[in-house]
Amino acid sequence: MYKNGELDVVVANTEEYDDYPDVYYLYTPDNYGIFINSESTTNPVLQDKNFRYAIYWGFDRETCLKMSMPTNRVNPYHYSEFVQTPDPANPLEYVYMREQPETAATRLDGHELTATGYDPALAEEYFAKAYEANGNAKITVEMQYSEGSEARKAWAEAIQYHFNELFGAERFEMVLRAVPHASIYENMNRYGDLPYDMSCTAGIFQDIKEPWDNSNWVYSGDDTYSTQYTLLGEEAAAEWDKLYYECMEGIYKGNDEASLRGKIENSARMEEILFNEATFIPAYSRGDRYLISEHINILMEENIGDPYEFIYFGLMQARYN
Repeated sequence: MYKNGELDVVVANTEEYDDYPDVYYLYTPDNYGIFINSESTTNPVLQDKNFRYAIYWGFDRETCLKMSMPTNRVNPYHYSEFVQTPDPANPLEYVYMREQPETAATRLDGHELTATGYDPALAEEYFAKAYEANGNAKITVEMQYSEGSEARKAWAEAIQYHFNELFGAERFEMVLRAVPHASIYENMNRYGDLPYDMSCTAGIFQDIKEPWDNSNWVYSGDDTYSTQYTLLGEEAAAEWDKLYYECMEGIYKGNDEASLRGKIENSARMEEILFNEATFIPAYSRGDRYLISEHINILMEENIGDPYEFIYFGLMQARYN
């Protein structure tokens, strides 16, 4: 139908399009990864920061995505490379958060961040500490994933295989459990009973133009809501809320240069809190690959530009079946 001109756009995610030259990628602002139940009383090792850091640094996101959902994009950051913020020097323009010196200075337990987030040697160091704290007893965790999707199943199986190999069968075992998709988020409701160890098919929405405005993490005040799926310690949550409300309704609520600079500084610190304290481990930005008809104006040249705004605008013009 696309070749006959009956459709303007088709999704081209399957492998036969891997080497096709005229394709466009659209990545969403969603940030998908692994959630860890750090309040677990049935599996206390999940409370150990060293275990969480071991999972972060030991997560070969690129390989696991290639084995399951290759059109998605590796994203080991809480602010993906697409996240922008108003330029303090010119509020009508935007700059990328990842290019700001405040964000570049972010550290995870003192370690510099990388574009892949994968460092198996560092992961082994953290795992050894968690293993020792666990009485040198084998660590077993259950990973939940959304049933009914072959891609989600493949993603979970890739993660399972990778970590079981990385940490070794004598010290670690990850087992999988498929659950109804609706139950994935119900199980992670932070105000509930948290009946899970880990989950790998859920995500966090991030504001790609106002990174400080992310109420997924707010623990107090008017912007708190009851279906949040992420966990922070009490001290970290208090600092997060302070930084959030300074940007939303406090000293940095304005659009002047000082306020916008303050928003960048606060946002960078907020991301650092997430890296060090939050029980969500970022892995990828969700993406689709498209063939787009030549008569669609996507406002781009040579597939270069703002992929979210320009390609999304092109899709809005298109005819679908």
